[in-house]
Amino acid sequence: MIVKAQSEEEARLFVKNAYGRVDSEFRLKVVKEPYSNFLGFIKRKGLYKIEVEKVQIETQENTHLQNWEKYYGYAEIINGNVKVTIPGGIRKYPSLKADDPNIDVFVNGEKIVGSIILTENDKIELKPKVIDPVTRLEVDISDDGMEATLKIHKEKGKKFYIKDSAGENNLVICSDFEEIEAEKATIDHCIRILNDSRIKLDIIDIEAVNKLIDLPDGGSIVVARGKAPCDGINAEIQYFFEESDFENEKPVQIGDVLAFKLRPSLNAKNGISVTGELTHGNEPEEQSFSVGKGAVLLENDTKIVACTDGTPRIIDGKICVVPLLVIASDVDSNTGNIKFDGDLLIKGNVMDNMEVNAKGKIKTLGSVYNSKVISDRDITICGKVIGGKLVAGKNMANHLISVSVVEDSLVVINDIIKRVDLFIKKDISMAARVVYSEQEAILKYIKKIEKVLSEMDEDDKDTSFTMLCNIKNCLLEISELNTKNIDKLKVIYKKIVQYIDNMQSMYEARIELQYAQNSNIYSSGNITVIGDGSYQSNLIAKYNILYNNPKSSVKGGMLIAGKRICAGKIGSKIGMSTYCRILDKYGKVDGHYYNGTIINIHGNIRMFE
Repeated sequence: MIVKAQSEEEARLFVKNAYGRVDSEFRLKVVKEPYSNFLGFIKRKGLYKIEVEKVQIETQENTHLQNWEKYYGYAEIINGNVKVTIPGGIRKYPSLKADDPNIDVFVNGEKIVGSIILTENDKIELKPKVIDPVTRLEVDISDDGMEATLKIHKEKGKKFYIKDSAGENNLVICSDFEEIEAEKATIDHCIRILNDSRIKLDIIDIEAVNKLIDLPDGGSIVVARGKAPCDGINAEIQYFFEESDFENEKPVQIGDVLAFKLRPSLNAKNGISVTGELTHGNEPEEQSFSVGKGAVLLENDTKIVACTDGTPRIIDGKICVVPLLVIASDVDSNTGNIKFDGDLLIKGNVMDNMEVNAKGKIKTLGSVYNSKVISDRDITICGKVIGGKLVAGKNMANHLISVSVVEDSLVVINDIIKRVDLFIKKDISMAARVVYSEQEAILKYIKKIEKVLSEMDEDDKDTSFTMLCNIKNCLLEISELNTKNIDKLKVIYKKIVQYIDNMQSMYEARIELQYAQNSNIYSSGNITVIGDGSYQSNLIAKYNILYNNPKSSVKGGMLIAGKRICAGKIGSKIGMSTYCRILDKYGKVDGHYYNGTIINIHGNIRMFE
């Protein structure tokens, strides 16, 4: 409060008279001193700030409030009961706030949520809630069925009660709680739960169950274990030879031990799960300990011994001894043609118009001139092949040329068989009409077969050639509405399936040579040219044709591979026609292409001009 006065005494006197205050009840501060103008003729009052003592004011206010509270109603909580007091001359009724979720409040039989005014006539009930304790049992069986774990989950309960409260005009209910211990699980309850989970009773560990029951807060423990299966043990075989490249293979003599079975295989033993189910161990891997040509089993089938001189080898899972024939000179008119049931090493050349045929590997340290070299396995020519023909494994030329047609024939024949079978038993004329409706498509497919047959190597009329001829002849008869041949067509269908399976599982024979000129090279595996390349030659491989020398060149001829062709240069600057074909749609041809080169990858043809 600011007071205007001529002096401090005048200001104090004003406060005493106007507000009835004594000096001890206020303080006076000078804000602005009095002053005078015009030689003292005009006098101006000063400004004084009056500060009333706070303690005195609060005391007076409290006294004022206490007087009012005499007329306030109030409610209090004693031992869980609400008591309402209403004074005479009441100026404010008491209220109750019901917002504790653990206490239900009823006033005159009606549940209350929020605040409500109270009177002495109201019937007030407070009902504390109770959360019951929980003891829950679970059984967990491991993925392999070898362990059962019992789990006891314990959750303590809560018993709520109402806290006493002194009289308040605005009464707020507050709660607290006492914990209720969870019930202890019983052994009978545990056994019943385990039995419900199909755990075998005779393998339950009762001691472990009791230990778990005694844990105050619950927990988990393995209470049953099954019997784990035992895997089989592979036989232990010691080999006294090692398959390697031709030049590194070591020959053996009759009587040499090739392999010794140190320990036979042990079969797997079954186990049993905690639910009584049989479990099976892994059987030992099949390790062939059988013999082929050139070897015998001795001493209770524990030793394999060579019964002839030659090279030890594993063929179709059998240990064999392949005879080795060494030709120290050229193969020519003096030696005659060579046909040998084993490996063949020629230290010279294969001269004009000769034929070399072997069941095993063939290696020639020299070159091949205008001759045939045929092997069921690998062929290695350290020199060149000029005007020659090499066949390793099966004749892949006919197979790769015909494979797409043979595979397509499965679809064509299967479709004809299914459609004819639907009617042939009920209505032969309808079956004939089915064939007639397909006659144009059948004749078109026959022409496709004839085209492939014309491209095949007639010198080697192998299984592929014969297969296509049979398919063609049978389809011709069917196209003439001769439905009686449908059974013959079914036989051919089975033979085609068997043929495709056999070709896929055949031995992957490889051919390696330095250079080829005007030659035909066929392999059931890979063909590798390690020298300058090839000239006007046909190379056909089931998988890859690889020219290892980055400077190699492929000039003219035809290259057909199942997966990949890799060469330095393909074609020539003068535009020599060179054809490269890949059967696999994901295959590729790597190299530098010249004009005249044709690239065919799974029917996608690209010509360089």
